[in-house]
Amino acid sequence: MARAAGTALAPVAPVEIEYPSSDGERVAESSFQLIPLVYAFLTLQARYADRKDVFVAAALLLYYEEGNPAARVAPDVFVVLGAPNHPRHSYQLWKEPKGPDFVLEITSASTRDRDQGTKRAIYGELGVREYWQYDPARDYLDPPLQGLDLVRGRYQRLPMEEMADGTLRLVSRVLGWGSGY
Repeated sequence: MARAAGTALAPVAPVEIEYPSSDGERVAESSFQLIPLVYAFLTLQARYADRKDVFVAAALLLYYEEGNPAARVAPDVFVVLGAPNHPRHSYQLWKEPKGPDFVLEITSASTRDRDQGTKRAIYGELGVREYWQYDPARDYLDPPLQGLDLVRGRYQRLPMEEMADGTLRLVSRVLGWGSGY
């Protein structure tokens, strides 16, 4: 398009991209998912309460592509070793020192496919070193708590240890901490 000689183009204002703090989804499907989600979050938060360089979040939107608000995921619980411990409306990777090291999803019948497929793939691409899933209703995971370790870009199951009393124990290499059930 031609412009008349001597006329100036008006400056173009930068477009402000909004990254909402809510995706409109429920935090949990039922108390089967909510209770372990809250327990895991509060336990991890208490564990790292005195660390200013560890961020623990629950049901917080994680945006992983600047300029694309649709490129997001909402882990049930995640931990970032090496990120400032302060409240956020969302976790935007390009504004943070790094992505999550540990993610826990509390699965259900309605989230199973996403947890096993889409989310697992996203977490792998983001370099999440450990991805854990817990099936509190024991609908499809056997055992109901499973941990995956990212090795050369692929998730492999963390070894499970059976204790003398029959309790199964799973240890997070990333967090240096175990969980039994």
